[in-house]
Amino acid sequence: MILLDHLVIFYNNTYQREGATRMNGYTPLEMKDEFHVHYKDLVIDQEEPLEHYHDAIEFALFAQADLQLFINGTPYDVKDGDVMLLMEYDVHRMLYKKGTRYRRFVVNFRKETVEPVLKSVHLESIVAVPDEQLSDMNRSPKCGKLRSASPEQREQLVSCLTLLMKLGQLPPSKEKEALLRMHTASLLLMFALLAPKPAAGRHRPSSSEVGRMIHYIDTHYGEPLDLQSVARHFHLSKYYVSHLFKRVTQLTVVEYIHRRRIAEAKLRLRTTNLSVLDISEECGFAHVQHFHRVFKKATGLTPYQYKKNLPAPSPDNPF
Repeated sequence: MILLDHLVIFYNNTYQREGATRMNGYTPLEMKDEFHVHYKDLVIDQEEPLEHYHDAIEFALFAQADLQLFINGTPYDVKDGDVMLLMEYDVHRMLYKKGTRYRRFVVNFRKETVEPVLKSVHLESIVAVPDEQLSDMNRSPKCGKLRSASPEQREQLVSCLTLLMKLGQLPPSKEKEALLRMHTASLLLMFALLAPKPAAGRHRPSSSEVGRMIHYIDTHYGEPLDLQSVARHFHLSKYYVSHLFKRVTQLTVVEYIHRRRIAEAKLRLRTTNLSVLDISEECGFAHVQHFHRVFKKATGLTPYQYKKNLPAPSPDNPF
């Protein structure tokens, strides 16, 4: 059995784990262990955006915040008491406001950490994120969610998060592992009871248009895709799509396509025995050489190096 014996609390002013490579503002954050808890309390001293994704689920409570968050391209205004749940490989971009106070808790964990507990109460759909639970803006199965907590709900969440931090200071044991699983599942159950928060500017046609474009890319990334094909599908001009997509998401259409494909490629490298060539084709790259170039630019590694550096699977943790 793999014990969750490496719970880490961060108090630093950066959000980049050991081994992560930051390329063009895009940071893939990969968990080296089963479970992490982070806490930040700082005043934002710069407005540089942070854009990244994780290879694990992320739960965040923003105790104090005033920022704009893009989850898979959908914009949200984040305020005090907002709670976020992201699935693996959800791309999220944070636009901070200089001089504002920022306090937040974050828990990162593998899906298999909590699935047994959730299955025991028939609520495993919380981490499966079925389509019917998603917003009209984003029907991708890997869609992030943002919800609002009342002061009373926030107090309950903080108590649970504080307990998780204290558990991390205990020596490894089966009892510790069980408690970590149970209290992480409790966070997810509390999240399910929170009121969904609408996307910023959801009433504006431009946001809805970009949401449909993102959904189209998310569901067709394995096919030939570029700016022209996306514009043609929606019967719009390339100029209009290019400027609208960039304005709403802060990314170009091609940048989003590449990042969506690389996220899927990394998932396949982690969870399958497919060859690099097969993964390249499944993820929409016409040539494996192009796949190598884009993958290395995003991660700092070739697909072969990335696969080689993955931890060896075990009977208890096949991923």
